[in-house]
Amino acid sequence: HNNIGAVNRQLRDFDAALEHYRTALAIDERLGDEQAAATRRANMGTVYMDVGDYERARSEYTAALATARKAGQTDKIAIRLNNLGAVAVSLGEHEAALAHYREAQQIHADRGQSHELATVTSNIGSALHQLGRHDDAVTALEEAIALKERLRLGASGDIRRDYLASQIETYGWLVAAHVGADRPLAAILAADSSRERYLSDQLAFVKAGAAEALSLRFLAAIPEDVAVAYFLRAGDDALVRFLATSDGVQAEVLSFPKLMDDLGGDDLPAAVAHYRALVASPEAIHDAERAELGRAWYDALLGDAAPLHGREHLLVVPDGALAFLPFETLRTPRGRYLVEEGLVRYAPSLAVAALTAS
Repeated sequence: HNNIGAVNRQLRDFDAALEHYRTALAIDERLGDEQAAATRRANMGTVYMDVGDYERARSEYTAALATARKAGQTDKIAIRLNNLGAVAVSLGEHEAALAHYREAQQIHADRGQSHELATVTSNIGSALHQLGRHDDAVTALEEAIALKERLRLGASGDIRRDYLASQIETYGWLVAAHVGADRPLAAILAADSSRERYLSDQLAFVKAGAAEALSLRFLAAIPEDVAVAYFLRAGDDALVRFLATSDGVQAEVLSFPKLMDDLGGDDLPAAVAHYRALVASPEAIHDAERAELGRAWYDALLGDAAPLHGREHLLVVPDGALAFLPFETLRTPRGRYLVEEGLVRYAPSLAVAALTAS
């Protein structure tokens, strides 16, 4: 029943998953197996997290934590504390989340569990950022990244190649914390460093550790007629937009939910795919919607970007699904395609842009 519940959760049939977990729990309780029962409760808590029933999730995780404390199982205590921290974050209770994460952090540190320690330290950094304690958040997130880097550099083959991608959220939180502390230059350098490291492992293209020098070199040499629009997702609710010109770097956090409301959807890849299909369609029946969405995308991503105005060249450094958005086709306030007002080109990072320009 436990295994069937796990399969149903993967299939996103959450009602069936809960039914099987409850059946397994009833058997555990008849057998008097407290540890197994605690595992079932934790599994149920995870399903409740999936469906957004955070209070029930907290109840199940709390029960599982009590059993772990009773048995002195420090490894499971730390896991349940992390679970409860995630619940608190979902409920907006960031101080409570911080308390859970810090207790778990101490356990992982005492047990020498580097991977788990890196993860919970990252969680602490994100909670501090949500509380507006941006400097403390930067300290915690940089500590987490240092731990992650030691793990990444100690791995090899496919594990090393894919590790950074699985941990990239920490870098997003670090960028957001720098922006929150009004340090746009530090933020864009942190963002580009993560991309350089990713490329270094994926393509062996950029020498590891060279990103900051390359990025600074690029930023220092931006011509007066060039503007850079650099995008990075930071958590679930924010899109960080950097605007870089010869006058310097600006950073702004765009509300991701508002962005999607403006575009008429809630899924960025789907919204990009829909717009691409309209652009590719030769049918005149799509002309009005194509023009309307082209203007909506422009307004959402670039419309209030004063540093871009009057620049003849735009370099876009996209993130995620935005890499598939044809910026050239966006409609400016004058009703023209963006490409009609200047050259549009792309780069995966500032470091790569510096390399390809040299």
